[in-house]
Amino acid sequence: ANEEIKVLKDAVMEVLSLTMEAFVKENADSAYQVQPMERVIHEIAREIKNLHIERLKNNSCTIELGFVLSDLLNNCKRVADHCSNIAIALIEAETESFAPHDYVKTLKRDNAESYYALLDNMRAQYKI
Repeated sequence: ANEEIKVLKDAVMEVLSLTMEAFVKENADSAYQVQPMERVIHEIAREIKNLHIERLKNNSCTIELGFVLSDLLNNCKRVADHCSNIAIALIEAETESFAPHDYVKTLKRDNAESYYALLDNMRAQYKI
């Protein structure tokens, strides 16, 4: 479990770094990387939750620790969501429009090849 949490921590640090780079240096490339990283963090959290359930079944963990883990996972996902919102706002400011849900849809549709290549790379980097 400690190794799983380390992977999650590293991923959250990465999304924070990308977001800060995008915001402070107005770096659009970093902003575009935040959305797939946010998705990876959600996937990692889901995997950690599933692995915790397996540990519970094997009596190698406790429900009490599960409450702490659940809070940790939810907070990490929220950090990633906030980073995504910031990155989307920066990208939308460049185009002088603000439709965050439309942006996410068009990102996956219009830039599918580069988006999914980046997503796969991030998944491999932060594999549990």
